[in-house]
Amino acid sequence: MTAVWCALGLVLATLDAHGGSPTQGLRGLAERLLVPLGRGLGRAVAAGQRVADGLAYEGDAGADLERLRADNERLRAELSRLRAALADQGLHDLVAASDRHAGVSIPALVVGREPVSWFERVRIDRGLGDGVRPDDAVVTGDGLVGRVVSATGMGASVMLMSSPASSVAVVTEQSGEHGIASGTGLGSALVIEYLHPRSTVAPGEGVVTSGVGGVFPRGLPVGTVTSVEDGADGLTKTAGLEPAADLQRLDAVLVVSSGAGGL
Repeated sequence: MTAVWCALGLVLATLDAHGGSPTQGLRGLAERLLVPLGRGLGRAVAAGQRVADGLAYEGDAGADLERLRADNERLRAELSRLRAALADQGLHDLVAASDRHAGVSIPALVVGREPVSWFERVRIDRGLGDGVRPDDAVVTGDGLVGRVVSATGMGASVMLMSSPASSVAVVTEQSGEHGIASGTGLGSALVIEYLHPRSTVAPGEGVVTSGVGGVFPRGLPVGTVTSVEDGADGLTKTAGLEPAADLQRLDAVLVVSSGAGGL
């Protein structure tokens, strides 16, 4: 580009050196022809440089994209390995037990909690695209965790049993008493309400899901009775319950679809 402008300057300088009206006309013609030509060449060179820069940038972007793809594949492989490891550590028995229930069993990882509702909800990494649906039961190898309350294509929100808004139809294993288990709002502690006033349930007794209502399969471990007292209405008994699953430390869970509707 510098050479173009130098040549243009040389032509005009030569015309100036000759002076006179004839050369003035030639100079004007030269200016009208050569100056636009020089500017056009300048624009062409600049455009060429931009194209070259763009190609270089696209080359860098392509390399970055390839690196991102490689990182993505590596993370996918790591996630698969982690799923397998977690399954080996705690879900084998649960996966085998899930075969006794109707529906689909889907392993998932807990990927988040809501700080303001730590004992009420968690987020898992499986959603509608994996077959997870609202009202599906969620369990660990130790027992019931809660149920799915909402799902997107790639994740789902799970209401824990320890939420005061949760309710699970349960039955005591020894005395056969039916009631409703829910959260107390005090950490992970649970309470069973609506036990019969002459119930013989006692501390230390195991509690499982009754299957009433259809959301939770019958026989999932819920917890162990810690205390029994008369209900506030005087017509029923209530029981304190320690959950079977560790609701404070949830890593791997299993989503168990068991049909629609109910408690």
